[in-house]
Formats: sequence, C-alpha cells, structure tokens
Amino acid sequence: MSSNSLINLPADSAARSTSVPWYAEQLEPNQLAEVKLFFIQYSDIRPDEVEAHILRARDAAWSISPWPCIGEFWFLTFSLSRHPAYTHILDTLRFQSHNDPNPPYKLLDLGTCLGQDLRKLAYDGAPIPALLGADLLDFEAAGHALFRDLDRFTRGHYIQGNIFAADDDAEDKLLKTRGSWFFVHVSMFLHIWPLEQQEEAAANILKLLKKEPGAMVIGTQTGTLTAKNDKLEPPFCRQGEEKYVYRHNCESMAALWHRVADAEGVKVDVWAGWNAEHHQKMEKIRREVPYEELSDAHREQLDERKVVFSVTRV
Repeated sequence: MSSNSLINLPADSAARSTSVPWYAEQLEPNQLAEVKLFFIQYSDIRPDEVEAHILRARDAAWSISPWPCIGEFWFLTFSLSRHPAYTHILDTLRFQSHNDPNPPYKLLDLGTCLGQDLRKLAYDGAPIPALLGADLLDFEAAGHALFRDLDRFTRGHYIQGNIFAADDDAEDKLLKTRGSWFFVHVSMFLHIWPLEQQEEAAANILKLLKKEPGAMVIGTQTGTLTAKNDKLEPPFCRQGEEKYVYRHNCESMAALWHRVADAEGVKVDVWAGWNAEHHQKMEKIRREVPYEELSDAHREQLDERKVVFSVTRV
C-alpha cells in the first residue's frame, strides 16, 4: 500500500477485513508476558485488564490503518530497545536536563505509529521533551488511548507529515524540522516501497539530521537473505496491478545508505546486520525442515529476516 492508498483506503477495502492472515484475534502468551509489567507500571493498568486493554486499543488503531504491524501486535516488540545502538541512544538522551523544553539531543521516531518506542525510551529514563514521533496518518489519539499518558506525552509530541513532501511544501510539518534531530529512528518503514522510492526517502531522512558528527539514523526493516524485488499481491495492491517493493539483505541495505549519502554529499559510517534473535530462530527452522523440498512461498518465508542498521554522520 502506497502513501496515497493508505490515506484513501476505502472503508470496504479487503485490507480492512479482520479475516486477513495478519489480523490476530488474540495475543500470544509470550507477547503478553513480555509487556504486561510495562503496562502495569507505565500505564497504571490493573494486571487482569492488560490483555483486554491492548486488544481494544489495537482495534482502534486497525480502524485507522490495517497494517500487519497493527494486526499482529508488532507495536508490542519495542524494536528500538532491541537495536545494538539503544544503550548509546538512551544514555545520550537521558543525561541531559529533563526540564529543558528544547534539549540539544532529540530523537524523532519516523513512522512512529502508536509511539511505542518513544514510550519505552521514556520508561527507561529519557526526558519526554526530547522524544517526538512522526507519521503520515494521525495515530496520536490511538497512542494516548493505548498508553494512557496524555498527561505526560502532551499534544505536540506528534508530527503528521510526509517524508516525500516537496522541498517547497510550506504546509508539511515534518519538512520544517529538517536539520534539527540528533537521532532519527526508522522502523518497519522503508520496506513498503520500491528501491527508487526508498532512495528518495533515505535522502530526505538524512536531511532531517543535525549537521553534527555523531548524529544517527537507526532502524529495523523486513529483509531477506537475498536482496530482491518482491511482487505484491491483493489486498496490498489493486487486482491486476503489477507492483513491487524491495527487500534488502545486510549488504544491499548498507549500499543504499552509502549511495544516498554520497549523492547528498554527506560523510557517514554505515553498519547493517541481522536482528540476531530473529536470525537464529529462522536458521534453526531451516535446519529442521526439508528446505529444498518446500514450495517457493515457504522458502521465501524462511528466508525472511529483519535487517538492523545505523548511519552515523562523521
């Protein structure tokens, strides 16, 4: 689904059906166990109410946009906290004044959705004035409903804007923040486009960074062992439409950022690797099944990985 199709998704679109494979009726026990204490302590929700609360909040977010990350509760993984650079990011943010309304080190969570990674940073000690999110669609109220923190994450921590806004778009709020972020987090975001649009988005993401050594883009994306174009099927495209997105491996992800940075005249260090936990899990499955005898579709599922990366200005 493109940016425009997300905004204009009809109410009766097949993508909104709760019968699609990426809409889970219930939380898996391990999903609930991993986040239950967080919701008890951060959101002040009674232990016996946590699961029902999450399900209600998920359905409210699904009504805004039926992304797989919402249907399958990916927002409960707090992906930034699993990034190798998380400790560095958290330490940089939290060792500054919690009372400064405009701290020198700020993080923008791009494609923030419900703002889950911002809440985890705040829970771990980062000052809330340093934490802002941006998304194409308006999930701000849905995030407040999930985390019950309007008293802390007051309005103004959410920017509704378009990473593809033209340079002369005077109305786009995200565009106005270029050059003001020490950290930009990009999670499950680039992989929804073909390579050409990923490069355009990456160039605009670099423009969001402060022109200071150490300023970083960090992220996680759905990838695959062999980088390739991936053909979309309905309901992710119209019936009969031929549409592709690009899936990276570690090498192609690093090459993307080097290529874009060179074109923009920005000197960077780039690192990309597999999410270790997910990679080990998938490798174990590959060893236990007759991989070569599987259908192409099943092999593609087993080849899927999560690519984590960092791009640091030097």
